[in-house]
Amino acid sequence: MRTKFVEFCEARAAADPDFVLITADLGYGIFDKFRANCGSQFINIGVAEQNLIGVATGDALTGGKPLCYSLANFPTFRCLEQIRNDAAYHEAQVTIVASGGGFAYGQLGMSHHATEDLGVLRCLPNVEIFAPSTPTEAEMLMPYIFDRPSVKYVRLEKTGANAIHINDNPLASGYFKYSDGADALILAVGGILEEALEARSMLLRDGIDATVVSFACFKSREPFHQQALTDLLLRFDRVLTMEEHNVVGGLGTVVTSALGKLKEPKHL
Repeated sequence: MRTKFVEFCEARAAADPDFVLITADLGYGIFDKFRANCGSQFINIGVAEQNLIGVATGDALTGGKPLCYSLANFPTFRCLEQIRNDAAYHEAQVTIVASGGGFAYGQLGMSHHATEDLGVLRCLPNVEIFAPSTPTEAEMLMPYIFDRPSVKYVRLEKTGANAIHINDNPLASGYFKYSDGADALILAVGGILEEALEARSMLLRDGIDATVVSFACFKSREPFHQQALTDLLLRFDRVLTMEEHNVVGGLGTVVTSALGKLKEPKHL
């Protein structure tokens, strides 16, 4: 997934002189080629994530097209006030890309866990959230995300999933579908899709054929994405959500909120 992201940055920088990649004292290895070819469009802000967002917002409000990159816990929790007051309040076109959502950097301890990021940022106005599950999803989503006129948070995770989605236009629905069973729905967000597909295989052995969906557009300002999720939920009596996130504010909360808005609530 990260490889596709770097390829996007290289292509966009070559095509658009207003594109700038801002990091917070990391990413040297993966951005070596970018720095060599587009050095004037690369800024290392240092260990100062609040400045990362502040500088990006200033750049965006003066015509630039900034993209921030860091490990998921740093550009979210450490600079939440700057995202809220600087970027979101002013509706700046800032893209925040985070590597290592969930427990991806678990060996570094709880300071590097990002298990509340989706829920925390979901509360902020003018912020959209995207969490692709595969490199293919990331490749499809990055151009779509970057050009949107809002603050965007993109959560990239380490994943071994290489499944092929089966719906023709996932950007219209906000989700990528990987199977089309009629007995249950498994909704996953991010890299845990691999486990969701494994769960489907286990259920098949018990005669339960489940639809598996990657809910990549976790929070979108497009009303048709919300409607597409509601339409999908109404097709099933059994729904399972899977995520690397705190139970509060995550995918389970999104699903129950969507169901709670129905005129005739659906009991699962």
